Amino acid sequence: MIKIKKNGKVHELPKLTNIFEERGHRMGKDLGEKQEKERIALNMLKKEMDIELIEEITGLPKEEIQKLES
Repeated sequence: MIKIKKNGKVHELPKLTNIFEERGHRMGKDLGEKQEKERIALNMLKKEMDIELIEEITGLPKEEIQKLES
C-alpha cells in the first residue's frame, strides 16, 4: 500500500503493480478455463456427440462449438 497525505488525512492506496498482477492472473485463469472447455468440446465432437449436449455441458456458445468443428 502507498500512503498519500492530502488535506491533513492519510489515504492508503494499493500499488498499481499489485492491481495489474491480479488482473493478469485473473485474465490468465479465464483464458485457461476457456481453452480447457474448448478442448473438452473438441473431444466430444470427435465422439460425434450432439452440439446441444456439448453446449449444455461445457457452457460454450453454439457458435464457438461450430467453429471448433471446422
